[in-house]
Amino acid sequence: MKVILIITLVALSLCRENEEELDGWEKRSLEDTQLQEKINQVFLEAYNLYSSANKNIDLKIDDLIRLTIYTQVVSGMNYRVTFIDRKAELPIVQEYEFYNPLPANNNGKDELILSKNNECVPSAGLLNFKDDDFTEIESKLYNILKKQNEKLNYIIYAYPIETKNYKFFIINADTGEGQFLYVLGKGLKSKDFDVFHKIK
Repeated sequence: MKVILIITLVALSLCRENEEELDGWEKRSLEDTQLQEKINQVFLEAYNLYSSANKNIDLKIDDLIRLTIYTQVVSGMNYRVTFIDRKAELPIVQEYEFYNPLPANNNGKDELILSKNNECVPSAGLLNFKDDDFTEIESKLYNILKKQNEKLNYIIYAYPIETKNYKFFIINADTGEGQFLYVLGKGLKSKDFDVFHKIK
């Protein structure tokens, strides 16, 4: 009986570790040429919903920094997108999920139906400079800026934001040219960052 219980617990823990793979969500490149038209359509729909909800008439679609897109094959397709509004006073990661039914099941219409939207707020307070995450993001940001012939003097503050698939860090840094905001991100199961943007 104990052996069966242990095997069951191990199996459950393995399922949790592979939850992202088992639920069918697949990370897609924002530069995927085959998907580009659909990616643009999904982000345009997210922009329309976000801007109307925030009543920001000055907001343009280019003010939304695209971070990630995931797809999930169902009876149709699910899309999960994340972005940041570069004009927002406090950059918060926005996450939108859409369902795109098969046109054959939807009177021939190709439409996106909002499933969920979340405003993903900081998952913890400001990072302490002794924190492992702080050391990792400082090193990564330093190397990125160095490749761009820019200099990182020091990080003023950084805070983490977690979504369903990603951990993002909003970083305020002094580069010698002034203070700028950046976002770094990596999958919850990834070892390295694969998202980087200068926010403002």
